[in-house]
Amino acid sequence: MLMVIYTIFRTGSISVIMMISKSHKNNILSQVPDSSLRKNIHITNFPFLKDIKVLGASSFRDCVQIKSVKLPNSLIKICDFVFSGCEQLCEIHLNPGVIELGNRFIAYTKVKEIVIPNTVKKMEYALDRAHYIKKLFLKMA
Repeated sequence: MLMVIYTIFRTGSISVIMMISKSHKNNILSQVPDSSLRKNIHITNFPFLKDIKVLGASSFRDCVQIKSVKLPNSLIKICDFVFSGCEQLCEIHLNPGVIELGNRFIAYTKVKEIVIPNTVKKMEYALDRAHYIKKLFLKMA
């Protein structure tokens, strides 16, 4: 059973109130819901909670001020279009443990280099429209 709670994150001088899905069974915050922060022009970075497992579809889409993303070690799934359209995004760090990368998750960003961990099992069109990519590193088991 999932229930939705509200939490507040401080991003610069702005407080962002956000819904986060909470797993009743484990009593932990587990995912950033679909489109929850889409088109928020005030977010420059985001302090991910350590228990986040899923970034919902388009959750940060078109957040044009985000420049760098350090994802939590707990993350296992990045859904479609999560950072698509984040025009200033130049750097993203994927941790071992990520299993799935959604379609166009970094489309229309300025990410030039990405390391895909060997834990990734699904990434069909993950890098589609990621026009700035110059270096792609695939970690082998």
